[in-house]
Amino acid sequence: RSVVQRQRDLSSTIERLLGLRLLLAGAVTAVVAIYGWRFASGNPTFWLVLVLCGLHLSAAISVRWALLARETMRPVAVSVFGSNAVFLAGALLVSRPGHAPWAAAAQVAGELIATAYLWVELRGSLPGLRPRLDIPFSWTLFAESWPLSLSLVLGAMLYNFDLLALEWFGRDGEIGVYAAAYRCTTVVSPV
Repeated sequence: RSVVQRQRDLSSTIERLLGLRLLLAGAVTAVVAIYGWRFASGNPTFWLVLVLCGLHLSAAISVRWALLARETMRPVAVSVFGSNAVFLAGALLVSRPGHAPWAAAAQVAGELIATAYLWVELRGSLPGLRPRLDIPFSWTLFAESWPLSLSLVLGAMLYNFDLLALEWFGRDGEIGVYAAAYRCTTVVSPV
């Protein structure tokens, strides 16, 4: 948003952020894939996690944040609705636990469709965008954002600590029920 407010080169900034995001998403996906194939390829959960890595990649190429910075809300709202509709349709087709990767694939597909729509919307005003890696820009961004990044990681760990505690105490069967019940409270928490 500060780039838009200061009238800096928005196109160049978006390209450099996309390059960095793609690099990080690719690294996370590669680490998960290598670890899984090495240690957990027989575990069905591994395949679910690997499919969900597609969310890292779709998030990396998403330009939702660029449209939000420009205060262009309509395309963002349409993309979120479309993404959720595709995910819901895919999730409704899951008839047994072994089909969970199909629901995850539907979520990834929804995000990719939303991302493609947002690219079309943004390219109208900023043609010729393409990701590019700029190492000095990336280091500057890391230097400015590491406290926020660290607090987000710690917040996510604390937010999910209850699930880890249930698993540690040997209550694996209760985790899904607890998580589903707890998610209901997150719907009303913004109110």
